[in-house]
Formats: sequence, C-alpha cells, structure tokens
Amino acid sequence: GRRAWGRRPAGAQPAPKAPPPSASWAPPANAVRVGGAIKMPNQVVRVEADYPEEVRRQGASGVVIVEAMIGLSGEIAAVHLVRGIKGLDQAALDAVRQWVFEPTSVGGKPVPVIVTLTVNFRP
Repeated sequence: GRRAWGRRPAGAQPAPKAPPPSASWAPPANAVRVGGAIKMPNQVVRVEADYPEEVRRQGASGVVIVEAMIGLSGEIAAVHLVRGIKGLDQAALDAVRQWVFEPTSVGGKPVPVIVTLTVNFRP
C-alpha cells in the first residue's frame, strides 16, 4: 500500500515518466555524497512503491537501486536508475520522486546531497 505523511494531497497524479537515465542526471558542483562526515539525512516522507499486479503475478521481486539528489528543501530534485528489475523500475522511480528528507547543511550552509536508495519489492 501507499503511505505518505501529509505532503501529497489524496488523488495526486503520479509522477511523470522518467527521462532516460543519463538525460537529467547532472548534480551541481556543490552537491555532497553521503559518506564519511556526511550522514544520511532523516527521511520525513516515504511513499511506498506500487507493486504492479501483473509483475507480482509473474513472481518478479527484488531490490531496485536508484541514485537520487536531495535538493536544498529536502525534496528529491533528480533521480536515476542504478540497477533495476524489469517491470518494477518505473514504480520505484515514481515512489522515490515523492520522498522527502530533512535538508542537509555543511558548514551552516544548505547543500544538495547525493544518496543511493533502495526500493524493495516482495510478493
């Protein structure tokens, strides 16, 4: 099921289809990657991915891995597929685009953060 905490109105339209993975993936120079002193930001909103019924019936399951850039506001600014599962990629990308994190600061200044995220699909 879908679960969201107060950020998306009921009946909101799904996110538009993703462009090809390399088309929009160009993090800004000031973006920092999670690791070392940069901790994973706390997640505020998590929308669960819709598990397409046809794919579920076919028995497809596993983990879709995406890389995302969390913008200055904490919302996902860009996302691209790292490793997918046929039939589940788009559902994972659509869900992750709706996730929201606490904004990250470095030296007191807000910065975009690059993170690797996983979306699990289990029958």
